[in-house]
Amino acid sequence: MKSLKMPNISRKSIKELNDAGILVAIDGFGIGQSSLSYLKKLLTNYLKIDRTFIHHMTTSSEDQTLISVLISMAHALNKKIIAVGVGNTGSFGVSTRK
Repeated sequence: MKSLKMPNISRKSIKELNDAGILVAIDGFGIGQSSLSYLKKLLTNYLKIDRTFIHHMTTSSEDQTLISVLISMAHALNKKIIAVGVGNTGSFGVSTRK
């Protein structure tokens, strides 16, 4: 898996990477320039949720809801999730049971 940090990469280029067996992720989803439009436009395999969303997940019901929605949306679009910053089993349990 290779992290994608090139702003002007085309769908064709990503398809060529996928065809070569290289998996592509949208990194830092929810911050900076990543947006919902990338989910539709880019043929990526993974969605990396930024650690700022994960940090308070075990104590904040709002963060739990947000993570749950992001996971459901990614799965509905046939993408796998990478949760950056899951550092304990409590966070892992919250992120996987939704």
